Amino acid sequence: MNKEYFFYILFAVLSTILNYLVQISIDFFFTIINIPIFLHYFYGSINTAFCIKIFSATLIAFVFKYCVDKIIIFKIKNDSAVNTNSTMILLYTIFAVFTTLIFWTTQLLFRLYIGFEYIGMIIGLTIGYTIKFLLDRKYVFVRGNYGNENE
Repeated sequence: MNKEYFFYILFAVLSTILNYLVQISIDFFFTIINIPIFLHYFYGSINTAFCIKIFSATLIAFVFKYCVDKIIIFKIKNDSAVNTNSTMILLYTIFAVFTTLIFWTTQLLFRLYIGFEYIGMIIGLTIGYTIKFLLDRKYVFVRGNYGNENE
């Protein structure tokens, strides 16, 4: 296993922990406030609070993971060219949406059919992060495209 992939997995684990902590914090918050609109079930065990927590946790983990991937994992130097950063962020976001759908679907299926939502979260994130690493390395953080020719 190469060093780049090892650190990617290490930070993916940290991002998974961050995602989990945000989700349980939001669960705790909604339990305390107990406002009926957030507890309204619209399909099986899926309610508004579930959608808010999974979206919020994903957004926070996305920002954390993008910064770590760019700076620490793939060692991309800050580039003042807006189009370069915009392209990188756009590709990263497209791949993140694709792999997030894998994660969300897995967590949702585990919640609905097995009852172990957080096991589904771990499995979905593991599959998603593995695919994401391969896509990011090949298409997003390509050495030489962002001022890293000498690394």
